[in-house]
Amino acid sequence: LLLTGRAPGFGISSTQALNAAGLRDHERTSVSTIIFAARSHLEFVVRAQEAGVGVDVFVHSWNPEAAALIDAQYGEHLVLSAHERPPLSGVRDKAYSHALSIGRAALLARHYERAAPQRRGVAYRLLFAVRIDLVFGRPVRLRLFAPRRITLATRCCAGAVKAERERASFLRACAGRIAPRRGVSHFARARLEPCSAGRLMSASSAYARAQPGVSRAFYVLDWWLAAPSDDLVTWAEVVADRAFYECAGRALGIKMMWGHLLWPLHIHEALGATSRIAFSSAVLAEIARLARPHKRKASGKANGTRLAAGWVPGAPKTTRVGHCMAIVHGGKQLLPEAILATPADARREAAIVGLPERFAPMARMCPTLLAPEAVRAPVPCC
Repeated sequence: LLLTGRAPGFGISSTQALNAAGLRDHERTSVSTIIFAARSHLEFVVRAQEAGVGVDVFVHSWNPEAAALIDAQYGEHLVLSAHERPPLSGVRDKAYSHALSIGRAALLARHYERAAPQRRGVAYRLLFAVRIDLVFGRPVRLRLFAPRRITLATRCCAGAVKAERERASFLRACAGRIAPRRGVSHFARARLEPCSAGRLMSASSAYARAQPGVSRAFYVLDWWLAAPSDDLVTWAEVVADRAFYECAGRALGIKMMWGHLLWPLHIHEALGATSRIAFSSAVLAEIARLARPHKRKASGKANGTRLAAGWVPGAPKTTRVGHCMAIVHGGKQLLPEAILATPADARREAAIVGLPERFAPMARMCPTLLAPEAVRAPVPCC
């Protein structure tokens, strides 16, 4: 387990924490956010594996002021950590800063594999890289990830409930509640829309222009990924080759290089690993600041609160990332993981999602679109 990036102050994003001029260290780092996320990492990753599967923890963060606190959360499971001041802190640097953190965490794991006498000749089967402020809502079974693949998150279930007729479906399907006259907003901590690859993957405001379908191949959820160490250590090289990624991005019409866009650029263009991409909907997670309610001051700035009594470790109040409701076909339920387990038909799947055939593996980001024609109707998701 690689924990990476910046643990932000409660109620602000990691981008704001990196770029918040004038904020003192304790204002940019939230103790409760670190504890909240770490409990879920231990509960749902480290201790959740079946017999015979062990998980070591490596941490690379941009939180030197919280090094002791972060390391203490993982106890005996922590193998190595590094906490540095971020060399990059602008809004346009965030994707590169996170990539560098992922790469350095992977290098820590590789160093341990090669240097520790007790592990000499033993390699990790898989590295699972996660944002340090990501909170899990259920166990992550690492055996589900193929060891030679680069596994990313499915993401076809996000958006906002806008139509009145969708509210009943939302209330039945989701843990959140809709306040009268408020509808569903960002702060309701849950979103819903019919699964739609078009609106999901090609509507990003980061694109100024793009060839039809291309933007769908260059957008992923950048909260976590699972991959071999040989792949993840290359994330450390992204900053040094920044000019390459900026040039490739401009050719695609990318206006702002977010991690959502940098990761697929790195996989497709630098690693040439498109054919090894896989997707999984087995990870239920949310960013810590969005996973729990918090009070707001009149000024609009967040005011941190203590963990609620009776809180279940790692369980978000609601989540934007998870399974779509089951699709029923022929008396059987078709869940996303079942669809993903079927053999790939690259040409068919690329045509359904509207992708160039070269990027056909990206079609599986939205597995419900690949269900049989008879059951590919819009499905409420939460």
